[in-house]
Amino acid sequence: MPIAGTSIGNPLDAWPIFYNTSAEGNLADIIKTVSGDVNIHSLVFQFDQFRYLRRVLGPAAEAHMEKVIPFMIEGFEYTRDKTKKPVVVTVSLDPYLEDEQDRNMNLKMKGALAERGFPVYSNLDGAIKAVANLYRFAQFRAGERGQETGG
Repeated sequence: MPIAGTSIGNPLDAWPIFYNTSAEGNLADIIKTVSGDVNIHSLVFQFDQFRYLRRVLGPAAEAHMEKVIPFMIEGFEYTRDKTKKPVVVTVSLDPYLEDEQDRNMNLKMKGALAERGFPVYSNLDGAIKAVANLYRFAQFRAGERGQETGG
């Protein structure tokens, strides 16, 4: 995984970790490490790798994702429940490029995450706007509490 990402617009590009399904150093461990950083205030996770994984792994891609999705959930639950940081997820579907297998896997992932209470967006713009609105609301509420206490 590149230490500083691949571009200023993508500060942590973690796609290589999708190949590690071992007990250590997997996606859950990476998410926990990132979310444990005091300089990280929320986790916006974009997943658009299934089509690429299919090209690399072939018929084994779906079984591979069956192992990866629980790692994602483990990391997201840690972030939400232990660090108390918001988690939003983007699972992109491209109707022009994806086929039925891509759609089924993406919908399976969306369903698994939604079942666990994670908001899942169809594009990164929507996820970022949701986080921005969450922070605006938190600032508003903090201001209300300050007025109640005379601060």
